[in-house]
Amino acid sequence: MTQIRVPIHRLYLDESGDHLYNNLDEISRRYLTILGCIFAREHDYAEMAQKMLAIKKSFWPDQDPDKPIIFHREDMVRKRPPFHILSNPSTRKKFQRSFTQSAFRFPLHSHKCHD
Repeated sequence: MTQIRVPIHRLYLDESGDHLYNNLDEISRRYLTILGCIFAREHDYAEMAQKMLAIKKSFWPDQDPDKPIIFHREDMVRKRPPFHILSNPSTRKKFQRSFTQSAFRFPLHSHKCHD
């Protein structure tokens, strides 16, 4: 019987910005950023998933399970639904504290590359 190898890490990648350089007056089009998060599958990933779920339940207790909340930076910054609740300064401060305390509990490493 063939043994199935399960990866011990989980990798997430996301990009922000633009790589076309066709409108350099806009800061969001001047740079392309790629962010990667690597989690040890057995404990770090599970812990982070639980923390993110707890934040979602805390701020959106009646969320529709068929429309899960996705922490998409642009929607959060622009306070697009469901992040319109962040228009309230008190709620925004509590959310930012919860989010950063959860996300930055893990070791961070940064690398930059440019031409």
